[in-house]
Amino acid sequence: MIPFPIRTDCLSFRIFIYLSQLLQTISKKYILKIGIDLASVFRYDIIMSAKKSNLLTNLKKATIEMLLLKLLSEGDMYGYQLSQELKKRSAGSYTVLEGSMYPILYRLSDLNYISFYETKVGKRQTRVYYHLEETGRQYFRDMTQSYQNYLDIISFLLDSAEGDVYANTPEENETLLSAGYAKK
Repeated sequence: MIPFPIRTDCLSFRIFIYLSQLLQTISKKYILKIGIDLASVFRYDIIMSAKKSNLLTNLKKATIEMLLLKLLSEGDMYGYQLSQELKKRSAGSYTVLEGSMYPILYRLSDLNYISFYETKVGKRQTRVYYHLEETGRQYFRDMTQSYQNYLDIISFLLDSAEGDVYANTPEENETLLSAGYAKK
């Protein structure tokens, strides 16, 4: 039984089944000699890889809107240009498919954070440029501040020890220290 959802019609699934069966056969022969079940190790690596991929996908979904607003804060851009600029700035590490980007742009437009206009390029082709409105600039500033606060809290929690308490400001930190709490 496969412990996570996987498409059964793809080549990677068939390879997974073949390697899993092969490792089960090998591990049955050598389990006493090496002391571990190789098939279990292989399955664990695949599960961890899928979980890591899921985490990165969720982080990407959570930041696309903010990054699109960031680019539009620098000037008007059309859709393809937005996706290429993200790819260029990240040296290819952060790519956004246009199919997942346009629904976000439409939603931001519906909320009046951005507007759009068409410009004719060539004889028959038009480009849709997106423009960040003042309400969108404020939304972007608020979103960036919330994002930074969240990162600060996560960083603190990852570095904290028992008894540490997070403080947003130096004044809060002094209050916590005087009450017997510590902050890193």
